[in-house]
Amino acid sequence: MISRSHQHTHFLRSIRAEIEDYRQSEKTRAFASRLNVTAVVGPIAMGKTTLIKESGLHKVNTATSRLPRSTDTHYRYYDFSNNRDRSKVTQDIREGNFVQIASHPANHEVYGTLPSDFDSAQVNLLDVTAVEYYNLLKKNTFGSFSGVYVVTPTYEQWQSQWYSRDANEQGTLDQDTLKSRTHEAYLSLSACMNDPDMRFLVNDTPEISGARLRELAEGAAITCAEQSRGIMAAKHILAGIGSSGVLGDFERPIQ
Repeated sequence: MISRSHQHTHFLRSIRAEIEDYRQSEKTRAFASRLNVTAVVGPIAMGKTTLIKESGLHKVNTATSRLPRSTDTHYRYYDFSNNRDRSKVTQDIREGNFVQIASHPANHEVYGTLPSDFDSAQVNLLDVTAVEYYNLLKKNTFGSFSGVYVVTPTYEQWQSQWYSRDANEQGTLDQDTLKSRTHEAYLSLSACMNDPDMRFLVNDTPEISGARLRELAEGAAITCAEQSRGIMAAKHILAGIGSSGVLGDFERPIQ
């Protein structure tokens, strides 16, 4: 019998091309054109989910094929070891029912949203990778769309948060995960630091930074001091990645 992990991985590979070529139906596109969405961008363990929760704004529910985490909220889970979920995702892709659907650049797990996951009456906060943010921007998916990039103040704090959340009993991270996620962080930071339209938010404390995320999503302008500090934090994190020894051969930047 084929194991769940084998079936799951096989389906992720087989569906990737359809995800890359995905097109919304006219009905879905008309709905998306009425939405006000702020993308909350950043690598793993920067605290994006916590800040979204603290903001009090609507977090877009997301369906994902990755395994659940104890801290998860607002997720539905696909199990591609069963035919029901494989058939449902395939059908929704081919009928154009997803508002957006993406394959994560680090692990290729599927993330997707449907019209029922959004609130057309208020600002929606959507947690996405930098790759997906730029895909959505190029496709002009939403009526109003902008990005806020969340960073910790230092590389050391990012690593502490990541290990506290995901380390095993021996206090280490799976090496494949460490490498792929660090790779994704490097590309993400490099691309977004060179984007004059991306606003950088330093995650100092959940309460303060969550409140500021709300203000930015609702239209407040980022100050020069905030942006400068965010860019400096991003540079510090990139420098930490560079000296960590985890870097391998990297792809070209996202943009």
